[in-house]
Amino acid sequence: MAADPTDFTIAAGDTVAWPAAQAGKGNAGVAQIIKDTPGAIGYVDLSDAKATGLSFASIKNKDGKFVAPTLEGATAALANATMKDDLTYSALNTAGAEAYPITAGTYVLVYVTPASNASAIKGWLTYLLTDGQKLAKDVDFAPLPTALRDKALAQITQIQG
Repeated sequence: MAADPTDFTIAAGDTVAWPAAQAGKGNAGVAQIIKDTPGAIGYVDLSDAKATGLSFASIKNKDGKFVAPTLEGATAALANATMKDDLTYSALNTAGAEAYPITAGTYVLVYVTPASNASAIKGWLTYLLTDGQKLAKDVDFAPLPTALRDKALAQITQIQG
């Protein structure tokens, strides 16, 4: 979303009440609007920001260090997030000098007892968490930290069928 800053005032808080403004379809559409709007500031995923040729801002993290958005910074944020047994977590503002403070993870949700193809699902997830990790950077995804990857691999054993 992009808006003319002279049209509104932003108050302090955890959320911002943005005014009605231009809207783009998905991150790629928003990134394009940001690029095409002089002086615009926005937030989109790293892949779309890179593909659109946007400039990046370094953000002050929990350790007080200004960190640019990188795949390594995302991996560092994930490594320092507190994981629950079901692997849910928040990587926002985690500790660590290299941790990018506004990192968001992507989840894969799977039924414990899928209606069909349990073996194929297990194989696909195993690939994502092993050999697929080697390809993550090529498609602008941060590789998972080893501890998270190992916990996710252990979860696959719960899939029945």
